[in-house]
Amino acid sequence: MLYSKDKTELEIFPSGKTGEFIIPNNVTAICDYAFDGCSGLTSVIIPHSVKFIGDGAFWDCHCLTSIVIPDTVETICVGAFSGCENIVIYTQKGSRADRYAARYGIKVRYL
Repeated sequence: MLYSKDKTELEIFPSGKTGEFIIPNNVTAICDYAFDGCSGLTSVIIPHSVKFIGDGAFWDCHCLTSIVIPDTVETICVGAFSGCENIVIYTQKGSRADRYAARYGIKVRYL
């Protein structure tokens, strides 16, 4: 993984990694295209420390089927999950992630 110098921004996730990934608690932002093309990634758990999910952050993560997004996330850019055809967002009802899922036709399950 490549993080910003202060380790608060997740900049690049290795495309060859597979399975589940739990983002560390010190991360506050997932940068644009951070998980771009991570075709073996199946699930992601985002901690309460994250406030921002960038454009194309999970671009073309074809095997990504579940992502937990807490209600503390304030910004999810428009193309954050482009190419993630089978994704289900797990979040709280009424959260930013819930509204994002409804707007872009993404399945949601409530925590």
